[in-house]
Amino acid sequence: MKTVLDAWAVVAWASGEHPAAAVVHRLFLENREHKVELIMSAVNIGEVYYTMCRKKGVPAAQQLISSLDREIRISNVDLELAISAGDYKRANRISFADAFALATAERERPAVLVTGDPEIRAAKLRSNRVHIQWLERG
Repeated sequence: MKTVLDAWAVVAWASGEHPAAAVVHRLFLENREHKVELIMSAVNIGEVYYTMCRKKGVPAAQQLISSLDREIRISNVDLELAISAGDYKRANRISFADAFALATAERERPAVLVTGDPEIRAAKLRSNRVHIQWLERG
């Protein structure tokens, strides 16, 4: 099963914010066992990087990004994905990075987007094109 991680999920995992961190940790284990395929938009990788730079410093952020690059498939941004993200941003009060998480999950369907981001929870999703696994905040 394809599983798209948004930056919120990865930051919660890297910061040890339970109960979300435990769910994301399990997904990484399932990815290693080839039970799921973990995917992130390159834009959301950038969001993880700058967030972790602020939380834990540049070296820790660089180490995390290197680890993610080895473990998950990074979805690059092309014109089609950028337009799809623009449509999500146009229709909702969400960050552009959140719009890329939604657009990536839609492009990878059938896929599930794993997040606990309250902006995404409030977003108007396009019918059944994006399925979301909600992570609980600690």
